Amino acid sequence: MTIDVATQKRRFHGKRYICQVRQSNDSQGTSSTDAQLQWMHDIGRQLGMVLADDVVLSGVTGSLPGKRQDIEELFRRKTSNDDFEVLMIQRVDRSTRGGVAHGMWFEHECARRGITVIYPGEDLPEDEHHAIWPKVVKFEAAYEQAKAISQRSTQGWLYAFGQGRCLPISRTPFGCDRLYLSADGQPQFRIRCFADGTQQKLDIDGHTVLETFAAKGHYRKQKDQKPILVPGATVEVDAVRMMFELHYGRNMGGKRIAGELNDRGIRSPKGLAWSQHQVESIYENPIYCGLALGGRSSQGIFNRRGRGVPEAIDISSSELACRIAAPRLLRPPEDWLWVEQPPMGDFLPEPIRAKALPLIKQLHVDRWRRSQDTDLPRHSTSKHKSSDYILTGLLVAKQDGEPLTGVLCGKVGKKVRKYRHRRGNREYRKGSIFNNYIRAAELESATLDLVLEIAADVPHLRQRIMDAMTRKDDPTQLDQQLKQTQQERDTLGQKFSRIMANMQPEDQLDLQSDLDLMRNRRRHLESRIATLTAQLRHIQADPGETADVVVARLQALPRSHVGLDAVTKRNLLQAFVERIEVDMASRDAEVFLRLPAWALETASRGNGEGRVANSSPSPTVDETHPLLSVRLASAGCQYVHDRSTGQVCYRCRRRAA
Repeated sequence: MTIDVATQKRRFHGKRYICQVRQSNDSQGTSSTDAQLQWMHDIGRQLGMVLADDVVLSGVTGSLPGKRQDIEELFRRKTSNDDFEVLMIQRVDRSTRGGVAHGMWFEHECARRGITVIYPGEDLPEDEHHAIWPKVVKFEAAYEQAKAISQRSTQGWLYAFGQGRCLPISRTPFGCDRLYLSADGQPQFRIRCFADGTQQKLDIDGHTVLETFAAKGHYRKQKDQKPILVPGATVEVDAVRMMFELHYGRNMGGKRIAGELNDRGIRSPKGLAWSQHQVESIYENPIYCGLALGGRSSQGIFNRRGRGVPEAIDISSSELACRIAAPRLLRPPEDWLWVEQPPMGDFLPEPIRAKALPLIKQLHVDRWRRSQDTDLPRHSTSKHKSSDYILTGLLVAKQDGEPLTGVLCGKVGKKVRKYRHRRGNREYRKGSIFNNYIRAAELESATLDLVLEIAADVPHLRQRIMDAMTRKDDPTQLDQQLKQTQQERDTLGQKFSRIMANMQPEDQLDLQSDLDLMRNRRRHLESRIATLTAQLRHIQADPGETADVVVARLQALPRSHVGLDAVTKRNLLQAFVERIEVDMASRDAEVFLRLPAWALETASRGNGEGRVANSSPSPTVDETHPLLSVRLASAGCQYVHDRSTGQVCYRCRRRAA
């Protein structure tokens, strides 16, 4: 918009506005966003507007509309808080680079919610109707500019790679340092990375520390420098050599090697204990044989690295609108980049290197071929296939309270569902109790039988409900608390309105912290009022009538879980089971049951049908704030393993309240 201060001041004076700035790359700090904010603040003061907030989108790309969660957050803020009327963005390309379709959709959705979007850095007509076509042109120009930037950056990388000024891998592998050479090939210094994200600049031999870089201030390579990989810290080098020796020399797998490393106190690249996957990623990496491998996949939006020139990626606008990340495309082996790293040639003993290198090369080629075989079943990243792991979220280890996750174990065609502790995979140690698995089907069946048995115990349930409802707060005291809270909220609202009405733009910064405190206090009071209102309604219900309604609804539950689908079983368990604690040493389980919140809430309201609660939180205030908790029972389930027949079961016995 063209800034005609006199005209625009009459239109925007006194209106609350949000300044939104965006940068797709946050590696250069905050100078770009700070400059945008300062300029727009000056525009806001000239127009007599009131600053409501600054929204800084750092590291957010404008070329992937499907990834723009910030837009939904902005709309939710407008609907819930309604604390602004104007959205100020410096230029159109700072709003989106997703093209004219996404840009005009954004404008339309903002208008529907009463949000006026202004671009003070653009030369647009003041009349919003006459500004439509210029905006269309600028939205499309921003899209084309993104494509041009992609092409130039890809072309620049290919040229630098051909000159030897960059490596085909972006991260420094474990046990390696980056040695930087000058333009004439003379060694200058080396950079060593650490688990906490920091870096050290060392001399050529790696003994003297020249400089230290913080986690967010990494060393930035100069254009004339050439990096190569060299052996790094002695401890890490010895650990890598040990992995290769154990795997290629003694045929040990990743899990056993991880156990050996953890027993010796050797830490992983992240500073934690070793897992099987981390070990496998080390001894399957050809860099330790003197070859850096890159270019196996591409994840660009518009262009990717081709054979000497950028290659355009054919991706539809509809796919960009839905994706939260660019599609990952696998390259054929003939397009892979193999770059020799001479200092890494003698990293391993020659017998181990000679045996490992051809196996590693063949391994990567075989994986690529399997990925292209359309007849092979696709591997799912979800461990809960068909949602069969119905105890997820309820099952925890007694030793440390960490949740157990589902996994398929066994040979192909004979796989069995089990639950395991994450520690057994995350930091494997030989002989640890956290390596034990819990048979899923047996424990799930025993827990379902227990739930349905207790739900059928009508006399016991009715008495427990009545006992719980007689232990209620004094309604007079709750009513007094409600009135006091409502009065405080109203007083705070009036004070806030007076401040906003009389506040001058130059007072905005001085009073911003006080206004934020008032907003937070008001939200807290609103939540407290909702809770007290629900409690008052609940305790006024008759205990006998409530118990009868609950019992009648529970009697409608099935008497057997045989034939029920996984979704129904999960809902049933999550309604009644508070938690299940499993002793990882003995595999015995302890089940804690409670009455589902929906039964008491719907009964006290006297309307609506009872439902089996699902795994997602309810959006209603009454169920978000549970008012009455009735513990039904607890039971001990003994793990029984008949070694003669191989049968496993759980014997559950209820415990006295």
